Amino acid sequence: MANYFTHLTFGEQVLAALPEALSSPIRAHWEAFSLGCLGPDPLFFYHPAWPNRCRREGVRMHAQSALPAFQRLALAVREGIPMAKSYAAGFLCHYALDGVCHGYIHSKGAPRLAHLAMEAELDRRLIEERGWKVRGRVYLPAIRTREVFEAAAAACEYSTPDHLRKAYHAMRRDSWLFSLTCGRRRGDWMNWLFRHVPPCRPLEGIVLGRSPAPGSEESSRQMLRRLNGVVPVTARQLALFLELAASGGELPPWFARNFNGTPCLS
Repeated sequence: MANYFTHLTFGEQVLAALPEALSSPIRAHWEAFSLGCLGPDPLFFYHPAWPNRCRREGVRMHAQSALPAFQRLALAVREGIPMAKSYAAGFLCHYALDGVCHGYIHSKGAPRLAHLAMEAELDRRLIEERGWKVRGRVYLPAIRTREVFEAAAAACEYSTPDHLRKAYHAMRRDSWLFSLTCGRRRGDWMNWLFRHVPPCRPLEGIVLGRSPAPGSEESSRQMLRRLNGVVPVTARQLALFLELAASGGELPPWFARNFNGTPCLS
């Protein structure tokens, strides 16, 4: 289970912080906003067994400046591409949350947990706080409207609406499959495999154990503090983005960072 639920939760909080006149048009296309809240992450699920341009684009979008992606999205909003505003709003939320959390995850002060383990444990906490089930559940909408993926493709250089549709459906399927093994011996075996087989190591911790991993209480507390703290900033930047997208104005340096929050020259 990837950290999709945390991103959806954060997106809800950002919309709640906006004036109704701004949030209402975004909410009108909730599936597009939800997909945007996942940022480039669905691209990681596009045929993950072998290298391909879509997965490489996802990696590149995370590592390089997000400014070109936001410029493409601003143009899509200005040109009136259906659902582009809602998708761009969610994409901005993903970018903002990654920017404040990834720095902590990679810091020396963070608990000795794998990246995905920290994110999965925070998802567990937020899902259980709502009284919902973790095992055998996926809380990603079943998106079937092509216009949603056409709006999402505006952020990409290479990936097409069909690429994004396949990537998202794979993400939703795989998240459900991982959730089926949550707290079971099969899940423990999968995490052991991910930990000890070098090509699989990036997936270590993605399957939740029977109880929260040691150290995850502190990592979840730290990330929730950052999540709550960046809501007002994100709401302001979202309002500014929509204003500049409509007018064709230049986006400020806040958008010229990567998804780790590191400023980029280009």
